[in-house]
Amino acid sequence: MVKNLYINGCSFLSKNPRAKIDTHAGLEVARLLNLNPLSYARGGRGNSRIASVTREFFYDNRKAIKDTLVLI
Repeated sequence: MVKNLYINGCSFLSKNPRAKIDTHAGLEVARLLNLNPLSYARGGRGNSRIASVTREFFYDNRKAIKDTLVLI
């Protein structure tokens, strides 16, 4: 059973406190699906960072593979 939503990507999937934006698409999807959001998205980091951070997360958290949906 899926319990978590792993969120990684660019600024479109991260909060923006300067603009007073307290949510993003990933958090809304997690809320609608009643999943625990795991937010690793950061603005301006690029595709290579997204890929490496995602691989590292699942390498370090192998048990999460069974119950985590990924949104990139």
